[in-house]
Amino acid sequence: MDKKTKRIRNNSRGKEGTHLIQYVNVDVAMVSGSSSSTDPRFQQAVNLHMEGVKGSASAALEANRQLELLRKSYPGDPVVTAYYGSTLILVARDKAKTLEKMRLSNAGMKLLDESVAASPHNAVIRLLRGKNAQQLPERYFQRTRTMIEDYTFLLEQHLRGGALPSTVTYAELVQELGEGFARIGRNQEASELWTRLERLNGDPARSSLLKQKQTELVGKPAVETIANDNPFNGLIEASRTVGAVLVEWSGGGKKGKKSKKT
Repeated sequence: MDKKTKRIRNNSRGKEGTHLIQYVNVDVAMVSGSSSSTDPRFQQAVNLHMEGVKGSASAALEANRQLELLRKSYPGDPVVTAYYGSTLILVARDKAKTLEKMRLSNAGMKLLDESVAASPHNAVIRLLRGKNAQQLPERYFQRTRTMIEDYTFLLEQHLRGGALPSTVTYAELVQELGEGFARIGRNQEASELWTRLERLNGDPARSSLLKQKQTELVGKPAVETIANDNPFNGLIEASRTVGAVLVEWSGGGKKGKKSKKT
């Protein structure tokens, strides 16, 4: 286990337990360094983005259109770029053609990578990239390690007293971080995170889910190699199968990615 994960696991106690089901409404402060943060057009685009996350294909398209215009007004603004990249992935969710899904998703992740590189300590940007990476099928995109990086950053900042974006909870991040570890075969780290979270958790439904996830790891090695395909290897075969998987990003294509983004 790396030092960062061990710190998160060992510190998921005490006062952190009080944050398990609380939201911190600090999104405006988090993007206040962005020149676009006071522009009402930006807030409107963010609201549309959230509607897109919840499943509205039309809102995702309109958010994408508005953010494309905002990028011209605020060239180089990493927050605007991050939201625009995220809308590309939302638009990809609702496309029928597999190759178009892949093209838009890769373009969106590229912009999110650029935004993180430009503003690596921005929690909103990190959450946008992490949530999108978490939703992309690992078999075709290999972005789970990106999600682990971003979630670890957010949790470490929180453990140092920083606030989380209002659309995510501490418990949600820890649970999904464990899912990321399990997805790439780091089973022991996943199990330790879920065990710690279960002890602190006050939500019966989440506790039941965590127990189920723990059961799925029984008998598996601490670390295992999970083979994944490059999205451009066996492209014909992938085009027949990945479409259905990609639709499941949002639980059926029209449901939004759960609790994603600000």
